[in-house]
Amino acid sequence: MFGCLAVHHRLLFIGSSEGCGRVLVVDSETGEEGHQFVFGAKESGKADAAGLAVDADSRVYVADTRNRAVRIFSVFGSEVGRLSALPSMSARGSDRRGSLGRPHDLALDDDGRIYVCSGLADRVHSVQCFLPDGTWVRSFHAGADPQAFWSAPRGITVAGEALYVADTGRGRVHAMRTDGTSLGSVAANGDSGEPVAPVAVAILPDGDIAVALWGESSRVV
Repeated sequence: MFGCLAVHHRLLFIGSSEGCGRVLVVDSETGEEGHQFVFGAKESGKADAAGLAVDADSRVYVADTRNRAVRIFSVFGSEVGRLSALPSMSARGSDRRGSLGRPHDLALDDDGRIYVCSGLADRVHSVQCFLPDGTWVRSFHAGADPQAFWSAPRGITVAGEALYVADTGRGRVHAMRTDGTSLGSVAANGDSGEPVAPVAVAILPDGDIAVALWGESSRVV
């Protein structure tokens, strides 16, 4: 089961997955539940809502891990577009630029560019940027080495010209500029002081990085 959140003005979007994908819209000031929409695949009826983002025109972007796609909906749930994985028969074969693999989270910048983290295995092209029309822009490196593998990153956020990625399998949070320049990384340490799996990342108003850790409380790093 997946769960995710996005905020757009006073609206809170809550994504969940139990067989099909579901997005519920809530007024964050009153707590009143508004409409919701449910989506699936044409063949199986199943889908995931693993990550959410909302653009300036209130279009809702959903990372559908099960169906290897970023799906784009109107605020009322009509599907208006998608980014899909390139066809491949193997996880390693899909590790190339423009191939989504299995997307887990996404973020949008002020220009509408889409940043996606994906993959269940070690991949070079797990973190990528696309234009709103689906055109591939670039892949981001896991550090300074252009051939270094990401390890199933689960969380991504963008703040201004900076991008932050929770590299879940490596137990680290990477920072980079949106032009691809690495800004370094930090270990996501748990209560024991040892690195654990970061699954989500957010930037606080003061610039600190908040990280959600698998099986432990969140940290500010």
